[in-house]
Amino acid sequence: IYRATAPLAVLAFVANFNNFGVIYFLTEGGPANSNYQFAGSTDLLITWLFTLTVDNRLYNIGAVMSIVIFVLVGTFSLWNLKRSRAFDEL
Repeated sequence: IYRATAPLAVLAFVANFNNFGVIYFLTEGGPANSNYQFAGSTDLLITWLFTLTVDNRLYNIGAVMSIVIFVLVGTFSLWNLKRSRAFDEL
């Protein structure tokens, strides 16, 4: 059963990084949190990157963080798909 559900698990993992619309349109990342610079209490990584680049114009940090997130999510996804052998022939 793991071979059948592994691609769905990877898809759900990657899709959770793209919940921009829900957080930004409802709360815009707020309320502000004094413990974190440029991040609100309900921010996700994607809404935090949007705030960094659009509102604060920190394009360099936003670019680096988006590349790091891409590498981490891509590496985890490939590792999980290879480990599950979901695409091997039966």
